[in-house]
Amino acid sequence: MRNLLGWIGCVEASPSHMNNALDAGETLAVAPGGIAEIFWGYPRPGCKPDDEYALIKARKGFVRMAMRHGLPLVPVYVFGNTKIYKRVQLPSAVEVCRFTRALRMCTQTRHAGPMRVPGTSGLVRKCPPTMQYSPTCTLISGNPPTQALSNMLHVSLVAFWGRLGSLVPFQVPLTYAIGNAIDTGRPNLNPTEAQVDALHALFCAELKRIFDDHKGGYGWGHKELVLV
Repeated sequence: MRNLLGWIGCVEASPSHMNNALDAGETLAVAPGGIAEIFWGYPRPGCKPDDEYALIKARKGFVRMAMRHGLPLVPVYVFGNTKIYKRVQLPSAVEVCRFTRALRMCTQTRHAGPMRVPGTSGLVRKCPPTMQYSPTCTLISGNPPTQALSNMLHVSLVAFWGRLGSLVPFQVPLTYAIGNAIDTGRPNLNPTEAQVDALHALFCAELKRIFDDHKGGYGWGHKELVLV
């Protein structure tokens, strides 16, 4: 797959490869949210179906790289991109931990009536005393375990489907909204954190502006773009 993407002009999203491409005069299109952004949005717990999510608040490396090369930043938002596939929301590590803790309590508690599972409003029946479960749960992340694994392997491990349950994407129109170029000034090999933060804030504001300005024309007037 990497070779195939290389044939169509893609480069590895690493500082060395991107620097080489920029030094050669190439123009790069970057998705700052990366793999982690795939796991954001509905049906993720806490996300609303009428909101769109951009994982960008802590992603500042692309700003720093543009400043080092003295190249402008142009925000682009693709309307409809999040609707071409649907995905399965896998349980988070916290939910797995809660379930295993409840299972341990279920096997260790001996009483005649039903018991309440912590963190839920439902009741479950007492489990047979012969059922055993001993491992201690140490998961603390609120993200699906597949997200950490995806980041480690540099590939998105997501259960998704398109039309008729196939890999054919849903027929959704895609509209590209292109913002104003943000000037990064002369090349600065060692920008300060304050300088990076200032340009990053401008980029986020422009991304939000183009979404708000064009969402009505796309039919998403009821939606909000949430930067996370």
